[in-house]
Amino acid sequence: MRYRGLFDARPEDWIGFGLTWIDMSSHYARNQRYMNQISGATDYNDPAYLPVAGHSLNGELYYRFRPVSWLELQPGLQYWHRPGGVAQTQDAWVVEWKTVVTF
Repeated sequence: MRYRGLFDARPEDWIGFGLTWIDMSSHYARNQRYMNQISGATDYNDPAYLPVAGHSLNGELYYRFRPVSWLELQPGLQYWHRPGGVAQTQDAWVVEWKTVVTF
């Protein structure tokens, strides 16, 4: 979802928010479990262990503005719950900065 012209003085600015739900294939998860069984890897800290993916949730908030006619800047913030769909990974905050230069 995004909204243009958040402020009257800045009609070209955008603010946006998005949510993404990622659900991994049950066939893929079953294959990962099988490969772990064959290798004998049972722990996430074992280098031979193949993480079994489930689901992941991502939320993002950004604001895009144009300080001059040829430059757009877009800072943003993302939150990842179960990055990669793996329950053993810690949730993560990601700061982003997008720059667009128009010639």
